Amino acid sequence: MPSKPPHWSTIRPAPVVHFSIGLDNTSHLTYWRKQWRDGALKELGRTRGRKQTDKRDAEIASLTRRAERAEAELEKARKVIEIQGNLSALLEQMLGTEGESRSTGR
Repeated sequence: MPSKPPHWSTIRPAPVVHFSIGLDNTSHLTYWRKQWRDGALKELGRTRGRKQTDKRDAEIASLTRRAERAEAELEKARKVIEIQGNLSALLEQMLGTEGESRSTGR
């Protein structure tokens, strides 16, 4: 009876040798570890996804929108006041000329 094959976890692959340039897997790992220590691969350790926003940035955006709304309301109020002033002057002028014509008409 043939012997049982070894379990897959006990089999270790032989290092791949690149005869053309004389490198094997261990030299690649050594080079990678050196880069990691030196910080060259820092970007590989970054977490994925959206960056966390700073609460101050959100508050600044909120206050900016609030200020823009307040400025728009202020501009509307100034226009209303200007129109009311023009209407008041027109009414005074109309009542003034009407009052003069009544007083001279007697």
